[in-house]
Amino acid sequence: MALSRSGSPTRGWRAASTWAVGFGLLVALDGHVDLGNQALVLVATAAVATLWMSGWGAAMAALAAVGIFNWMFVPPREDLRRKWQP
Repeated sequence: MALSRSGSPTRGWRAASTWAVGFGLLVALDGHVDLGNQALVLVATAAVATLWMSGWGAAMAALAAVGIFNWMFVPPREDLRRKWQP
């Protein structure tokens, strides 16, 4: 098995498991804490997962995570349009 540029084939699994734990924590905290605190969990997850990812990989994973966070947790849920109220 060829080693990744980062030096260890287990780094990818560590990053993926960090994202999985962070997502599970977001789902568990949904309805118990406000949206700002959930966003902090997302930022902390991205920061920890970055320890085992390349720069571009971390940036793309964080971008995808923000989109998923917006879709699943920001009202209106499961819709990316902003609900404008005059």
